[in-house]
Amino acid sequence: MKKIWLVFMLGMVSALLVSCSSSEKFPNTENSVEYDMEVPAEEAAFSNESTIEHNQVEAASEGQTSERMIIYNAHLSIKVEDYLQTQQKIEQILLEMNGYIVNSSVNRHSEENIRAELDVRIPQEQFTIFLDEVETLSLKVNNRNITGTDVTEEYVDLEARLKSKSVVEERLLGFMENADKTEDLLKISEDLSQIQEEIERIKGRMIYLQNHSALASVSISINEEKIIVPELNNEELNVWTKTKEQFVNSLNGLIYFFSNLFIFLIGNSPVFIILSLIIIGILFIIRRYRNKENVMESNSIDKDNKKP
Repeated sequence: MKKIWLVFMLGMVSALLVSCSSSEKFPNTENSVEYDMEVPAEEAAFSNESTIEHNQVEAASEGQTSERMIIYNAHLSIKVEDYLQTQQKIEQILLEMNGYIVNSSVNRHSEENIRAELDVRIPQEQFTIFLDEVETLSLKVNNRNITGTDVTEEYVDLEARLKSKSVVEERLLGFMENADKTEDLLKISEDLSQIQEEIERIKGRMIYLQNHSALASVSISINEEKIIVPELNNEELNVWTKTKEQFVNSLNGLIYFFSNLFIFLIGNSPVFIILSLIIIGILFIIRRYRNKENVMESNSIDKDNKKP
């Protein structure tokens, strides 16, 4: 019995020592924060985050409506007769449908060839109506391409992540209010800054998805090809004026010809005189020689006639 009693007493003493050491290590004070415990700050702040986020994703997925979030993009290439007139009509359609132009550029290759690019945003419910209206303004539709991206699951996931991050943010703010040590405040501030940065990034992505799913993006390529017909020029049909011009040109040509001929003759007159004298002398000699031959022929004929 004494041995059993001794063992029992030793056990009681050991239990008291263990309880005292535990109470010193984890003091039960209302003003202490979790960062005073041996659990690291990150574990204290994010220990249940993954569980919370997983549960919220499941809850959001189960409670989401049948409405989908789809981002629509379209590219339309058309051929028109007048670019400026077509752009004005597109702007009027956008005004009626609460749309707007994001970007506009014009490339003028020549007077007959103009190419323009329009990037517009249009409410999703007016998306197909707008495309049909633009097509009616064209002479020919060269290309029409429509794409859609379903972002419903991504948006639901972002909502769940935002809720879980907000819970962690509130928890960290509570820790900061109850923290007494500088080391704990630094750790909480660092974790809080990281969480708030993630929250802002999630909110930005959600706004982007909301905006692009509510307003469809349409890029329009406009090609203008004109056929220019030459106009009649009245000046070119002035017969009387052209007749006078031709008469004056002809008269000037004659005057120029005869003036040059006169200059040529007078300027070369000495040469012409000498040549003329030479030619006259040659002709005189030839004529005299022929006359002499004629006389001799006539004399010979006379002698022949006188013979019996």
